[in-house]
Amino acid sequence: MFLKIGNRQGHLERMKQIVFHPSFEMAGKLAKVMERIRPVCEAADLSEDSIGIVLADYAPGADEADVAAHNGGVAFYPASTVKLGWALVALERIEAGTLEPHDELERCLKDMIGISSNAATNYVVDCVTGITGDTLLEGDDLATALDAQQTATRRLASLNWPEWEKCRIVQKASDEDRYGRHKQFLDALGHNSLTPMGAARLLHESMFANSFSETVMARMRELSSRPLKAAEIAAEPISQVSSFLGGGMASALPADSRLHSKAGWSMYTGDDASQWHRHDVAFVEIPNGSGLLTVVFTHGEKAARSETLLPAIGQAIAAVCLPGPRAST
Repeated sequence: MFLKIGNRQGHLERMKQIVFHPSFEMAGKLAKVMERIRPVCEAADLSEDSIGIVLADYAPGADEADVAAHNGGVAFYPASTVKLGWALVALERIEAGTLEPHDELERCLKDMIGISSNAATNYVVDCVTGITGDTLLEGDDLATALDAQQTATRRLASLNWPEWEKCRIVQKASDEDRYGRHKQFLDALGHNSLTPMGAARLLHESMFANSFSETVMARMRELSSRPLKAAEIAAEPISQVSSFLGGGMASALPADSRLHSKAGWSMYTGDDASQWHRHDVAFVEIPNGSGLLTVVFTHGEKAARSETLLPAIGQAIAAVCLPGPRAST
């Protein structure tokens, strides 16, 4: 990996609550990006209220970033970007010995992040919470299950990240409405929720050994790694690059750059709060040791259906924030 990490003594000494620093320079770059993407946003019926963007720039070797955001503190239904949070907590529990590692759990962790499998995600959630099944619950059984469903969000909230306000991870993954006990969980706890800045913090913690250990970070980097060469992107059975930010950024990156990301999208679910979203959370490492973390959240049917919107936004971000020689494709 290019960025220098783990150079401070002890995990507790390394932990930071503040990792993003508002920057006039990044605000200027964000304004340029917003102007460049105005036509594609209008074509996708995206208003300024229905898109959230974060741009976070890391100097060579830095584990903190200068940042600017549009609607960075607005809560969105996060779709599959929330899987970063479940993975972080699961990997931490495996390392601590409170979650037993086994081959099926490893396979599910890989597919949860690698191909965004909901079935794999829900196996991981069951392992973390200890709650399985779909049927309705009553009384103490329901109370116990509701408490267990909050395991991941309690852990993340305990880290006191300023970006975690309005964020929660309390539900399994679903492409549809929720039924049985999962409807009970929804009624009691609400949907999963992330702000663009909250999503940025999850990816930051996946890239740097700050709140979690270097072991967890290394696994998150491995799980979230994406191809950048056109042939390799095309070969992916379920790509989280071609129709997302990486699809527009890849050809503009310096040779030997690296991409880590987690996409999220929801189509029709029968629930106004959870349907029609297309998101991406991406971190680009440049060979000189610098990095750019980008979040784009969108809400709206036309945007959710579009396979060209996020690549166009990624291309604009690369043009403004990542000048340099193009990678070979």
